[in-house]
Amino acid sequence: MPTVSTFSNYGRCSTPDKKRLPVDVDRVTKRFRPMMSRLPGFRGKTSFTSVNRVSFQVGLGEMVGLLGPNGAGKTTLLKMIATLISPSEGQIRFFGKDNRSSAVRERGLVGLVTCDERSFYWRLTGWQNLMFFAALYRIPKKIAGQRSGELLDALGLSHAANRRFDSYSAGMKQKLAIARGLLADPAIVLYDEPTRSLDPLSQKNIRQWIREKRSRSPRQAHLIATHHLAEAEELCDRVVIISRGEVLIQGSFDHIRREFPGCASDAYHLTIDWGKQPISFGAREAFEQLMENDPYVEGGVIQDDTLKPVQETIQRYVFFSVVDTLKWQPLLERVWSLGGKILRTETIRPDFEEIFCKLVHNTQDRNHVSSSGTDLFPQTPQVQCVSNADSLAEGLHDV
Repeated sequence: MPTVSTFSNYGRCSTPDKKRLPVDVDRVTKRFRPMMSRLPGFRGKTSFTSVNRVSFQVGLGEMVGLLGPNGAGKTTLLKMIATLISPSEGQIRFFGKDNRSSAVRERGLVGLVTCDERSFYWRLTGWQNLMFFAALYRIPKKIAGQRSGELLDALGLSHAANRRFDSYSAGMKQKLAIARGLLADPAIVLYDEPTRSLDPLSQKNIRQWIREKRSRSPRQAHLIATHHLAEAEELCDRVVIISRGEVLIQGSFDHIRREFPGCASDAYHLTIDWGKQPISFGAREAFEQLMENDPYVEGGVIQDDTLKPVQETIQRYVFFSVVDTLKWQPLLERVWSLGGKILRTETIRPDFEEIFCKLVHNTQDRNHVSSSGTDLFPQTPQVQCVSNADSLAEGLHDV
């Protein structure tokens, strides 16, 4: 299995000049320590690492997905990018400038969309909430009113603009959170699980609106943290997968799929009837030997015994190709030349969830040695983290 360093080039955007990069996260680390650690005689852990040397970039007009299990450090990372907390090590740059150099000014470049309902004022109307946050952004009142009206209309909330926030449904609250994040017309938009807890129809509407927003603002950069892998594949140009505060892999979906040929590349199913002649066993053996020696086939063929054949002469094979698109014609000609009859050919692209689950599972167990004695991630640096770093971050002191 490839090491983390193998994927570093895939995680870079196409913008060569770092001064033009909307977001450049450079070896960022975040440590927290419990409040009790300040007391005399405290003997527990003095700190834990929530984010460990994370690096990635977001280019102009790109949408990058931040994927990871619960407690991976996604929310902590978004908060650092949004200047709400400071990194312990490393730098986060907006268009080449450190985002800590003038945090108040840099915040105007960033719009944070969070589903935390506690950040709104429940007794105010949707309109009043937007006008309040526009004032915090120091947006002139006339422009704030115009933008609020446009956003409410675009998100389908105009009819509820004068209703109290506590009367909104979950989908309406989430749409208002998106409107708030876009009030300042930011160059960088951060989404923290924008469709969490929404019904399928509301999720579809939110995703559709995000796609339309990207088409209207082609130079706006987007970073979205989500648990929905299908959502990330639908919306994002690239993804960064993190677990326990570390980057496991980053790049486009096609690049990541190609790096895992054994478990996540396209699988090819071939069903053959070898006939009842005495030569059938020899034909099967010859075909399997040919496939074992084929340079374009990964690991030969595997006989699929999960389906009981109608006849003993029918055999189903499963194999993986090392090339992007398998050339079926030479393969089929081999079968015909050996007297086989092709009953079915099938190409199956596994769900990206399979890659994600296996990658995260293997990483969480990487301190263990596989049954063959081979370390699953032999060159990956070790890091000690708690499993639910984001939720434990509250009430802890920065290091």
